[in-house]
Amino acid sequence: MSTGVGIILRTTDAGEHWRVQDSGTGDALFGLSFADSKHGFAVGGKGTILHTTDGGITWKLQQSGTLAVLFDVSYIDSVTAIAVGNGDILGTTDGGEHWTRQVSLDYPMYGVHFTDRVHGTVVGFFGVILHTSNGGMTWNQQDSSGSSILDNVEFVNDYTGFASGSEGTLLRTENAGGVWTAVNIESPYQLQVEPSPVISSALIRFTLPSAGRVNLSIYNSLGENITTLVDGPLPSGRQSVLWNSSDLPSGAYYYRLVVNNTSPGRNYSETRNLMLTR
Repeated sequence: MSTGVGIILRTTDAGEHWRVQDSGTGDALFGLSFADSKHGFAVGGKGTILHTTDGGITWKLQQSGTLAVLFDVSYIDSVTAIAVGNGDILGTTDGGEHWTRQVSLDYPMYGVHFTDRVHGTVVGFFGVILHTSNGGMTWNQQDSSGSSILDNVEFVNDYTGFASGSEGTLLRTENAGGVWTAVNIESPYQLQVEPSPVISSALIRFTLPSAGRVNLSIYNSLGENITTLVDGPLPSGRQSVLWNSSDLPSGAYYYRLVVNNTSPGRNYSETRNLMLTR
């Protein structure tokens, strides 16, 4: 499965062919998770939560109880899931019929992963890493080694996990987050915005390892598409795109890069936070 601006794509042949699914929403979708081959959640702007019980053939809109953008979701089993977003950690224990706010924060959380029903990790702005061992009833902060933004977290087993973020940040843990250590790696796309914070205009820079079709869009804190800066083919190499934000109010915004490369296996997407100040 893959997501975009109200778009869900589905494949049944390991990615050789993709079909557009009717999501029932026009809001941006940022996160997707399946508990098994049938049960899945997708989350996005304006607190959007979509649920499927037939492998993504049909999707049902659920009531999240928030209008804040949701960036990621971890579907643990057929009834249990955790979603994170702009200040919220939400949980459900009845397949999404009811969502409750577990934590309210002053900053966005971008990634979440649970290894079972009780052990989970979320990551976000300011390099925050939070861990729970009781299904989200309480969360404890872990040391992220001074990272600025973390936007994804994945565990390969109960103890070994990785968190990634801005400026090519990659962290690794071998003890369920007791200690996180930096891994030296540089993203080939090198996505960044200059200056930061943005005042009236900014350059969004990125590198394309190979030619491909690119979509670069700006979203507000509700996940609404403010403007699309690029939507078309670009050659390989370093790219710079000007964003004029002079008519927008101060606040938190997000820029999302989606690349469909001509080289097999090189598709890429990344969403990052930026601050606009006046």
